[in-house]
Amino acid sequence: MTAMLDEKKKPPNAHRITPQPVIDAVHAFTPVALDPCWNEYALTDAEFVCDGVEVDGLTADWGAAVRAAENHGGVFVNPPWSDPLPWAQKVCVEHALDPTLDILLWLPMYPETRASSYIWQHAKRICIWGKRINHPAPPINGAGALVPGGEVEITSGSMLPTWLCYFGPRHAAFEKAFRSHGTVVWGWNIKAPRSR
Repeated sequence: MTAMLDEKKKPPNAHRITPQPVIDAVHAFTPVALDPCWNEYALTDAEFVCDGVEVDGLTADWGAAVRAAENHGGVFVNPPWSDPLPWAQKVCVEHALDPTLDILLWLPMYPETRASSYIWQHAKRICIWGKRINHPAPPINGAGALVPGGEVEITSGSMLPTWLCYFGPRHAAFEKAFRSHGTVVWGWNIKAPRSR
């Protein structure tokens, strides 16, 4: 069953754990140097993380973290789904500052949002995930904050349609790596090559 959205288009629990099959596909494409939206339930195995308490992923210098990483990986972003706009904007800013970074943004597909507009305008490739996949929700308290050390129920979660959006120079490699996981399309700002 799909999570119901309220009138503000926000899922009931903003936090979603990236499913293991998605993480496996990302790791096959690039190691994760930075997870700017990390929490203790994240499966990214990132070299550097921003936990939102000690280090804020929205203000951190992503390029500096990637350059300092020994694994020479990319940035994987699975932001809180209740407010993806600042994260979509941050992805676009970081990509503009350093277009050599591999940045992968995982979000539910809400095409009517401003965040989606940023994605379509700036992403180099977008993989519309081929099937709806369970996104377990970590335990939260009554105020919506994560409960440290809580147990995740694998059967709980959201079955929303999702997309993996790529910002970086290796669009052909992204397309090859992810076309078996869904439909890979080009963002609006990319001109398709002319056929001869």
